[in-house]
Amino acid sequence: MNLNIFNTSNLYDATKGLFEQLGIQLNSTTTQALTASDVLKEFYKEREPFASILQVYFAGLIDNSIFQNSMFGGYTLDEAKKQAKHAYEGLMVFAVKLDKYPTRTDISELTRAFNRISQQMPVGLLLSYEIEKKTAISLALSERFLYKQTWREGEKVGKVIILRDILVENTHSGHLRILQDLVKPVGIITYNELHTCWLEVLDVNVLNKKFYNRLLRWYSKCFDNIQIDLNAASTELNKKIDDELKPQAVIRIVIRLMFMWFMKEKGLITNKFFTPSFAASVLKSKDTYYNAIMQNLFFAVLNKKIEDRRFRRQDKANYYDPEKNDYGISDVFRYKGLFKDGKADEFLELTNTIPFVNGGLFACHDYKFSGKDTLTNKKNTTRNYIIDGFSDNFKDQATVSDTIIFELIDLFNDYVFTIEESTPLEQDIALDPELLGTAFENLIGYYNPETKENARKQTGSFYTPREIVDYMCKESLKESLKTKFPELQKEINLLIENHEDQLDFPQKNKIIAAITDIKVIDPACGSGAFPMGMFNLMVRTIEKLQEHKTTYKNKLDIITNCIYGIDIQNIAIEISKLRFFISLLVDYQTPSRIEDFDVLPNLETKFVVANSLIGINLKSDVNLFDFINEFRDLTKIFTPYTQAKSPQEKERIKNDFNKKKQEIVQNPNFEFGTEIKNKILQWNPFNVCYCSPFFDSAIMFGIADGFDIVIGNPPYKQVSKGLFSKEQFPYSESRDKGKQNLYKVFVESSYNLSKNDGIATMIVQSGLMCDLSSQFTRELLLTKTEISEIIEFPKIAKNKEGQVFESVLQGTCIYRFKRKEPHKDRLFKVSIDNDITTLNKLEYENLNQNEIIKFYPNGYFIPLVHINDFVIVRKMQKFSAPLKIMIEKQSQGDLNLTTESHYFSNHPTNVRLLRGRNTHRFHIDNDSNEYIQDNYKNEIVRLNQINKYFVCQQITGTTDKYRLHFAITELKKLFLFGNSVNKLLVDGEQINEQCLLGILNSKLIDWYFRKTSTNNHVNIYEIENLPIRNPPQEDQQSIATLVKYMQLLRNNNNLQVLNNVSNDFISNAIEKLIDACVYELYFEEEIKSSETDVLTLLRGILCNIVSLPIEKQINQLFTELNGYKNEIRNRIILQETRSESVSQIIKAKNE
Repeated sequence: MNLNIFNTSNLYDATKGLFEQLGIQLNSTTTQALTASDVLKEFYKEREPFASILQVYFAGLIDNSIFQNSMFGGYTLDEAKKQAKHAYEGLMVFAVKLDKYPTRTDISELTRAFNRISQQMPVGLLLSYEIEKKTAISLALSERFLYKQTWREGEKVGKVIILRDILVENTHSGHLRILQDLVKPVGIITYNELHTCWLEVLDVNVLNKKFYNRLLRWYSKCFDNIQIDLNAASTELNKKIDDELKPQAVIRIVIRLMFMWFMKEKGLITNKFFTPSFAASVLKSKDTYYNAIMQNLFFAVLNKKIEDRRFRRQDKANYYDPEKNDYGISDVFRYKGLFKDGKADEFLELTNTIPFVNGGLFACHDYKFSGKDTLTNKKNTTRNYIIDGFSDNFKDQATVSDTIIFELIDLFNDYVFTIEESTPLEQDIALDPELLGTAFENLIGYYNPETKENARKQTGSFYTPREIVDYMCKESLKESLKTKFPELQKEINLLIENHEDQLDFPQKNKIIAAITDIKVIDPACGSGAFPMGMFNLMVRTIEKLQEHKTTYKNKLDIITNCIYGIDIQNIAIEISKLRFFISLLVDYQTPSRIEDFDVLPNLETKFVVANSLIGINLKSDVNLFDFINEFRDLTKIFTPYTQAKSPQEKERIKNDFNKKKQEIVQNPNFEFGTEIKNKILQWNPFNVCYCSPFFDSAIMFGIADGFDIVIGNPPYKQVSKGLFSKEQFPYSESRDKGKQNLYKVFVESSYNLSKNDGIATMIVQSGLMCDLSSQFTRELLLTKTEISEIIEFPKIAKNKEGQVFESVLQGTCIYRFKRKEPHKDRLFKVSIDNDITTLNKLEYENLNQNEIIKFYPNGYFIPLVHINDFVIVRKMQKFSAPLKIMIEKQSQGDLNLTTESHYFSNHPTNVRLLRGRNTHRFHIDNDSNEYIQDNYKNEIVRLNQINKYFVCQQITGTTDKYRLHFAITELKKLFLFGNSVNKLLVDGEQINEQCLLGILNSKLIDWYFRKTSTNNHVNIYEIENLPIRNPPQEDQQSIATLVKYMQLLRNNNNLQVLNNVSNDFISNAIEKLIDACVYELYFEEEIKSSETDVLTLLRGILCNIVSLPIEKQINQLFTELNGYKNEIRNRIILQETRSESVSQIIKAKNE
């Protein structure tokens, strides 16, 4: 692709030439240069970046006209603007020449300004400018859509997608590949087809997946290639080598090299350090590049002040002496013998242009200590171990071949990196730090023993989508600020949602102060998606209120004052810190003297490796107040570690910290037991390789009264009961029954961590809404918090592009609450059947927390309801009784299919085994080919012969057409049901059994069941609570007759009722009639007022045919129903139009 045309032609011709190479013939007839003010008119601003515009060319419209082989001559600018006023399907293209380098925000602002003159059709800009006297171009595309929320007005200008800083000479291979992919494919004949193709090419998620797949292949190669002795670390840290230590060693290589890569993009490290030619020029032999160059850069350059950098001292006679042999001193150069003569000192000199970074990211994790352990008073060399392998001693080295390291560098070279994180409004077509975070999260999933099987099947699926993160962060910040400024509800909505500055915002200085005072925590932060999302949002919000942006200071303030993260995996915490370091690096203004580079903060006391669900109980009869103050003093000791500038200062803080810990636990009044003492002594916030044996925010963060915002996506995993404290988790651990799942404990943890009036927002399993096992967790939410909203996402999204998680095998939901006891009229919002694409157009049903408690006293269910659904639920309950009052006995089958499988018979016996798959709607497949040994459970077999039981499948798919499949057993049959079937004995004197079967298999009851079912199980407790209307005897008899017809049709495949008409077709018609009858039972007043009732008419027909044989009855009924003038048939059709609030809603939800 020839981009040099931008050096040899005017901008108009060059732009047309580029698009011709993309297969697009632009159609502008306005060829002269225009001024920006003439084109933009009222949208032009007398300031930058508008002032830097030298020329504007209208390049043409990309619409359907360019695909037509016609004599169309093209558009003038005025003609194009008229066309753009009433057409969305197209792209209006301008070429803009600038006299200075534009930032991404500049490009975004210019694109939006041009977008406004188009009114409807989106705009694309090609911008030309210089980077260090070299011509470069950027392509920017805008999107737009209408607001759906009622409190907003007008159109929302969507994302600006930018392919930025394309050098027209020596073009980056990543840019060339993207441009080549934008070439119009053969067969594209409409703009919409082209637009879809381009969006796929410009989708950063696709870009990220491609990068991740290549990174994963490299990871596997490096895992096999790296040589490092981790046995001592495995013993000392109690961690497995292949499942944890070795994968983390590989990931750290990527983390550290990636940070240096961003430093290279920032111009802080020369590119030549990353070339094979440099390695060959300074090193004696191959396969030493990782040690001699990379490790020295990692540990002895970025982790050391420029004036203090040196090679280590060598004194073999005093091997363990830190003073004479630098033993255990990990921030000095090593491997001098690997360099060619004189090249070691030359390399050291070259690093003087690289700043001291600090920040903990480049601290070597090797533990080599020759003194005495302050706790055991024993010499410590026997407990030494290596993690990074930075050593002149060959047996303690980590070695990686040159081929492997340069393959990783080649991978980085093949992609365009941006040091600016994309926002919801601006998106670079490049790898930004946030996208890289998702790649790392996938790597963690790939090697983690609990998730690696799914990770290897589902690439790109172990991170929370950016749209979900953005939504949760925005809504949390809004609600937190509204709590502090209740008089500014609408203004805060606009402040968070709009991208424009709001310099006249009321009380803006107080808002800025409030934001920088907000404490945010993610108790299972992973690679930092939510802490980073909150961080970016808080910084962006502050900057909208600032006339003079102080981005770096804002970021530093937010990082050091507001953001906290916890995770049980140390490598996840390291990745989180990497992302924050890169984000700071982005906006740091490099000083003229590199020695004045402001070092990054240490984040060891902001991001902690710990199990956030394991607390420490310091309740006692002793004077607790004194010990709280003691722990506050301990916190004050390690808090300055985040700003420590030198290794000596860090060591002093560590020593003071350990001394203070000992003082606390050795106090005679510290009567909390040995276990708690040991946990406190083991707590080491400075060593990222350790996982703290407990978490306490007062002790670790100095925050005793809770957090303003608790946010995250915690793990969903079944675990054993009893792992967590019942005192700490009285709802999820103490009172919830059945299996324990981590998400429930994290829900309660989000309450515990919140301060009064604090906001908690998490995305968890949707079982939170309705599973009986989370009953008392829901009680906590309904009785102790003000729920704001619950947004449900089904397991499989209707829109494939909107699927939330690729590998999560159950539905999920976002919940948000305020820690505040609700008043009796507290309303909250529920929105169901969502996906990523619906987050900007959510539809809600409003529910009353107190009413839900009264409505579902035995489960506290939060129903899955659409708008107006709960009105129907209320009506169904009003004159009904729960099914359980009719049930005399219930069981989950007759035997356990797993533990009693040895009673199965390999040959026919008298007793058949029936499973869920043998149970269908209205009938049972009794011809099972599975058998039970004779004389097993004889009494149950006998009871099955003399009683009629209602049975239904115990497991059905949440997306199946029907969830409920009920049938009635036949007398005198010998069988046993497996536990995949629910079995009920019903009191037949209370209601006609066939009538009840018709009600249970109706669409209405199936719809009702789905309102409180969030998994594949059909549980007995759910069946017991189904509302059953007991109709008059004549109506019972009519429905029972229809059900008898259904049973006959479904049980007799060879029965021929009507020539040329299948039994299935007839039974479908009868089912519709049963559904209509059931609607009338529950909504008699509404159905009759709409003149769509059918029961009276049905009784008349059935009365006339009752004397006929049953096959003739069915024939006669179907024949009448099939007549186009039949009143019942027509009323069933009219139910869907005249009774929208009932039958049509239910029909739509069951389709």
